[in-house]
Amino acid sequence: MAPGTFKFVIIRAVLGSTEFILWCWALLLLPMSYLSILSELAPFWGSLLGWYMNGEPVRCIEICAMFLCFGCVIGIALGSSNRGEEALTGLTYDKMPLGIGVAIVISLFSAIMRVMTRAGKDTHISLFMYYYGAVGALGPFLALLTIAIVNKGPYSFFVYSDYRAYLWLLLGCILDQICLMASLVAFMSASTGFVSLLAYSIVFWAFLADIFIFG
Repeated sequence: MAPGTFKFVIIRAVLGSTEFILWCWALLLLPMSYLSILSELAPFWGSLLGWYMNGEPVRCIEICAMFLCFGCVIGIALGSSNRGEEALTGLTYDKMPLGIGVAIVISLFSAIMRVMTRAGKDTHISLFMYYYGAVGALGPFLALLTIAIVNKGPYSFFVYSDYRAYLWLLLGCILDQICLMASLVAFMSASTGFVSLLAYSIVFWAFLADIFIFG
């Protein structure tokens, strides 16, 4: 590991695990369309932080393209809101201000993670993945252990009557690792602003996945 880069690895690992927890929480506070819009503020924060922390140039064409892509995200998200998300999820979103705040924090964490990856570009990708996995496993374990100590059981975590739930969990873990590797390589190879702009393509694929998976 290059000298002085260990802190970037640890910060990224902690923020990555925290961002996942915040995402799960935000889904209970906000409709998915709103969360999609606010979380896509990350490229803007990433470009500014990349310029401030890593001295990366911020090109005018990149900023204009980000505004265009962000506008498309708003259009797609709001255009799909007529599906009645409260009826689909059974949730009543009565804590919108809190949800908006959490979503903005998610976008900031995502931007900081990208900048940390770029700052530690001389570090081998396996170290980023190892500490991300270690923190991601240790955090939930300690949380569940604390719950078990404070509250008396019995408990039944991740017990589903439908076996397909486990298949989705396994598939999600595999895809998450593939996405993590691709993201690390991308941000190690090019500027934060440029890669963040390309990352907007996730909205297109998410839109297609929503059509084919959920109809």
